[in-house]
Amino acid sequence: MPCSVMKMGIYMLPYIEVFGHKVSMYVIMCLSGIGLAILSGSSRSRITGVPREDVFHSYLLGVIGLLVGGKIMYIASLFPLILKNMRNIIKNPEMLLVFGTGGFVFYGGIIGGIAVVIIYCKKYKINTLAMLDTIAPSIPLAHAFGRLGCLSAGCCYGCEYHGPFSLFFPEGGAAPHGIGLFPSQPAEAAVNFVLFIVLTLIGRQKRKDGILLGIYVILYAVARFILEFFRGDAGRGIFFGLSFSQWLSILIIPVGFYLIVRPHLVKNRDKIDIKP
Repeated sequence: MPCSVMKMGIYMLPYIEVFGHKVSMYVIMCLSGIGLAILSGSSRSRITGVPREDVFHSYLLGVIGLLVGGKIMYIASLFPLILKNMRNIIKNPEMLLVFGTGGFVFYGGIIGGIAVVIIYCKKYKINTLAMLDTIAPSIPLAHAFGRLGCLSAGCCYGCEYHGPFSLFFPEGGAAPHGIGLFPSQPAEAAVNFVLFIVLTLIGRQKRKDGILLGIYVILYAVARFILEFFRGDAGRGIFFGLSFSQWLSILIIPVGFYLIVRPHLVKNRDKIDIKP
């Protein structure tokens, strides 16, 4: 099939009309993903033994942590740019609004969401790792819908690309107009849908606490590290040739491995007979 046939023109749909009011497609996709994630996680409560109402509360609080953490991490990723423009910012403090309203970093959202869930579990004496394993498969499900929302808004776009399935965005969005771009949003959405299926299949039976979360962390970190090479929105920060998210991917992979081997480490530690 000729490459020209496989080039796709994307006509962004940032809003839809609902009873005469404009509603953001990005918000609709994100809410759809969160709703399906809650349903998925609630259905897994019977496998992990975590009360369903606690799973529901954790999701709601986790969304708040996701929003706060994602925004903080986004600002942190722009810190070098903020320092570079500090003189202009001092003269025009309203410039800070540009940095504060720009976007989110998914890793920051995950860290914020997990932190809130941990606090909730500690407060109500719930098995934290069991809770995180309960919701782990639904994280990529919600993320996939979020990336489809990015596609509708034209954000998180790919690098210039003129091969098969390149995307062309119209004027008026965040993505460059008139050039072929790598389909980064649908590619990451597809990866997340696959992760959701894989984790759901692995999690059909109870695993040692933390293992499912560890598998997700490793698989997503590796996939995100690779996909970052095809992203075109370099304003998120490039440090020593790698993006901010790639450095975070490198840092969290060992965490994933620790979560997987942790049950064996705990088991071996419990076997050690410590004598006074």
